[in-house]
Amino acid sequence: MPGKERVSLIDCEDYDPERVYAAVRQALAPLGGIETYVKPGQRVLLQVNLISARPPEDAVCTHPRVVRAVCRLVREAGGIPAVGGSTGGCFTFQRTDRSFRVSGITAAAEAEGARVVNYDEVGGTDVATNGKFMSTVHIAKPVLETDVLITLPKMKTHTLTLLTGAVKNHMGTLPGMRKMELHRRFSDPSLFGEAMLDVYAAAPPRLAVMDAVQGMDGEGPTQGHARQVGLIAASADGVALDAVMCDICGLDPKWVPTLVAARERGFGTAALDGIEVVGTALATARGRTRPFSYPQTYRIVTLPWLPQPVVGLVKKLSSSPLPYVITEKCNGCGTCAKNCPAQAATVVEKKARIQTDSCIACFCCQEMCEQGAIGIKMPLMFRRMNSAEEKIQAREGL
Repeated sequence: MPGKERVSLIDCEDYDPERVYAAVRQALAPLGGIETYVKPGQRVLLQVNLISARPPEDAVCTHPRVVRAVCRLVREAGGIPAVGGSTGGCFTFQRTDRSFRVSGITAAAEAEGARVVNYDEVGGTDVATNGKFMSTVHIAKPVLETDVLITLPKMKTHTLTLLTGAVKNHMGTLPGMRKMELHRRFSDPSLFGEAMLDVYAAAPPRLAVMDAVQGMDGEGPTQGHARQVGLIAASADGVALDAVMCDICGLDPKWVPTLVAARERGFGTAALDGIEVVGTALATARGRTRPFSYPQTYRIVTLPWLPQPVVGLVKKLSSSPLPYVITEKCNGCGTCAKNCPAQAATVVEKKARIQTDSCIACFCCQEMCEQGAIGIKMPLMFRRMNSAEEKIQAREGL
């Protein structure tokens, strides 16, 4: 289909190394193969999802088998692979290094002779942009210095942006405290989506390969449930890839702030009618994946799309969803306090506390907590709205 952006889907039922390698290679074939993007002698940086120090079976970070498969293909094309990322927050060098190791990505990269690059160790550079909200973006130096950038997102839901995909994965190109700063400046989901598109556009990848063998639904990107999806997905257009993955799992793209921003700016291809899906049929992928459970907080994102009288009523009768501490799970490590953009989290008597009057509901504390000790308190109005919609979806078989 001339003029349409291609998104390639290939079945991959598990993380068997050879099966993953074959699926990634097959996914790239309709896009011209890895040779279209990587030439002999080029330095190739693989941007992984490295949000937390969690093992592969938790479905939080890009699976190491996917990282290894792409490294192998890059080497076969004559490229020089490296794997980079940053977890962000305070004490970032140690956190990022630990996340690389615990996720299995360090071992996977080293097995293919690829260098592991900790962005928090090397720092970043301010890049001038034509962004809607940011005139400059502080991008990790390796991202700017590489010959080819390939992003390797994980298919997950997200408490703030509904979907974390190829565009949201670019949050990882911001070294150190820059992620916290972005959350502090743009706490509203729609503004955060605009800011994320500014970041993505500042240094866009040449290629996106998504790990969707196992995804995550519910309270993603770190506290949700692993979901079998059984796909490797790829595209030269990260926006198109995210739009297709929304369709597969049943997330409405008009509620995903990064896709809304992309559609309004004409950046990438955010509409399905402008996308050609090749490989596994879209209907087949939908049939075995839907429905994905939304995060509890999705009403924060969807509220602007409700009728204005309803919006007014909700705002009048309901507060915003807020994080709270599950004390029996909290070990007092202080990760939430160290990484709260609003400085609303503290540790008192070896237990975390969140000052709700200071909280900006960015849910960074929940993302960062490796003990799963941060929950989300939903106001009664939001709970009733969610419950009513779930009943409708169940009745209609969505």
